[in-house]
Amino acid sequence: MDFIETAIFQVKPTKVDQFEDILQEFHRFASSNKYLAHYKVMKRTHRIADQETVKKGTPAKKLTRVVKSVKYVMHLEFENETDHGLFTRDFFEAFDKEIARCLLVPHDKLIGVKK
Repeated sequence: MDFIETAIFQVKPTKVDQFEDILQEFHRFASSNKYLAHYKVMKRTHRIADQETVKKGTPAKKLTRVVKSVKYVMHLEFENETDHGLFTRDFFEAFDKEIARCLLVPHDKLIGVKK
């Protein structure tokens, strides 16, 4: 069974550089963590203009300004729930306080099994 977590981070505009430094540390942490099978991190850089552009296949528009926050998505994959729990423990010990200082609101998590 594949167990997946997707976390959404809304970073304060003044803390983007600090958050990206933390992400560099996270990459080193993740690559050496035995519980994590795979991960990706994305910074939101584009948006969909409207439903008509989707129907026409028009490319997404590049974001030109920061309104309230800069959004990042972290996608994590594990072999099972136990590995997820152990990784989450290690992650919180290493990064929770540093990340929390960068966020506008607490990060949102979506957790479940792969279908």
